[in-house]
Amino acid sequence: MSIKTLSPHYVAIPLTNPLTGTVCSSYEMRLYIWEGSKTAVPAQPAYTMTKINAAGAPGTDKVNIARIVNDFIEFACVPQAGTVLADGNNQVWVKHVCYYDDAPQTPAHQEVNLAVKGYGYFAEGENPQLPANKVLLSGDEFKVSRNGRFVFPVMVDEPPVPERVLVVQDFVRTSGIKYTATVTANFPYNDSALFVRPVGSTEWVAAGSAAAPVVPATIAAHVFEVMATAFDPVTSTIIESNIFTITALKIYLVDPGDNGHSIAVFFQANIHAANYGLEIFGLSGPGWTNVFSQPNSPLPHSFTPTGAFKARVTANGHYSNEASFSIPLAGNLYIP
Repeated sequence: MSIKTLSPHYVAIPLTNPLTGTVCSSYEMRLYIWEGSKTAVPAQPAYTMTKINAAGAPGTDKVNIARIVNDFIEFACVPQAGTVLADGNNQVWVKHVCYYDDAPQTPAHQEVNLAVKGYGYFAEGENPQLPANKVLLSGDEFKVSRNGRFVFPVMVDEPPVPERVLVVQDFVRTSGIKYTATVTANFPYNDSALFVRPVGSTEWVAAGSAAAPVVPATIAAHVFEVMATAFDPVTSTIIESNIFTITALKIYLVDPGDNGHSIAVFFQANIHAANYGLEIFGLSGPGWTNVFSQPNSPLPHSFTPTGAFKARVTANGHYSNEASFSIPLAGNLYIP
């Protein structure tokens, strides 16, 4: 799609946040306008507006951005020697991004278009588009002065791009309900967002950006799924990642202490809990015994008997992997 800035060009904004399904009270639209590479989106918007949904009702709002964008195009003819095919310089890239008040840090409804200082005819109505032949002039025949210059503006197609792939490779809790996400992509992107949901649910909940995700406490308390999205300015689409399921609890080291009869169980907790419990199998017959709990790793325990045992960590009804070991424990036991 292209924008002809001398004719009305309306952007339709749904008043229901497409990411959360919530009818907004207000939304903010940011316009980024720049020249050069399509992927070189500026860090700061050129224009920002906030619209109020006074009725609090669903529907669609329409914003005419043509006149705003038109102010950023300074038309200038660049003389060329002879007959040449030259890149145009009288157009700008325009990206609009919408932020809803129920998720003000999460970008939604994004699009990138090329804008030219042109117009459509009355019968074309709003948002006039390029003709099928991509020529930015009307008519088929043109007169050129013998010693004059004539510019024949043509819009060229963009080259094909490879399939876009966005992958959530890992999602690890750092403290409380704050996490670190490892996300890779085979394309450059500027805006990314993370969404989470309990396992078995179909409703995604915004969890901030991939750079600094924060998971709602009610979801962080149990096993959940993670999905990332990123806006690709080249194809002007939002790319969704794979769905990554966290590992709730994982033991990665059993430390034997000084004499091999006292252990410290180190674990990674990707669910948030007030306390994490240590259970030992084989202390009193073939069963699990809860021996200790505290808010963080590691969990210690001292043994009186010797023999073969297993350890696991529990929290909020979830269990970690099981670590098998013998007492006395001769050295560090690393769990892959």
